[in-house]
Amino acid sequence: MMSVILARSYKDLPNHHLRSCLLYFAAFPEDYEIYVPDLIEFWIAESFIPHTPNHTLEETARSYVTELAQRSLVQVVGRSTAYGWIERIRIHDILHDWCIQEARQDGFLDTSNKTADQAGA
Repeated sequence: MMSVILARSYKDLPNHHLRSCLLYFAAFPEDYEIYVPDLIEFWIAESFIPHTPNHTLEETARSYVTELAQRSLVQVVGRSTAYGWIERIRIHDILHDWCIQEARQDGFLDTSNKTADQAGA
């Protein structure tokens, strides 16, 4: 039941760029507190953020974070005291598991439970 609700929320996102940004959370460990400025850099490096005529890539990415928070897909952990921007977020464990499953099914990314020692690093 929960996966049906999450799938609907995912499909309801306004564009594929935002859907890619949501699936990107599968790359983080469960319960990980994500520093938004770093996340924005990752999204831009992965070309998930489109060029728009009136906004920088960073502004568009920040609006994506806000959109995900407004849809309750991310939990706001902290805000910038100077600007009130969302500065730290995390996602719920159930959504994290769903993102991993969806990312694998879509061929978006593959994950491994191996540690560095097990992987031969």
